[in-house]
Amino acid sequence: MFKPINKGLTAKEISQKTGIKIRKVYDFMNMSVAEGGIPSFRVGPKTLLAEEEDVAAWWDRVKCQKINV
Repeated sequence: MFKPINKGLTAKEISQKTGIKIRKVYDFMNMSVAEGGIPSFRVGPKTLLAEEEDVAAWWDRVKCQKINV
């Protein structure tokens, strides 16, 4: 069964929420989760989105590990 799908956050919205430059956000969204990337998915050929809960969990990990972003 599917859980309700939120709109998803764009790289621009993640950049605005975190203060990370948009190019770096795209890098994290294209990186594997195992390498520290933001869990994300493509909608069509260009649109890259991430679920808000996934971004929040990723941000908490980044803050705890003191990773340079």
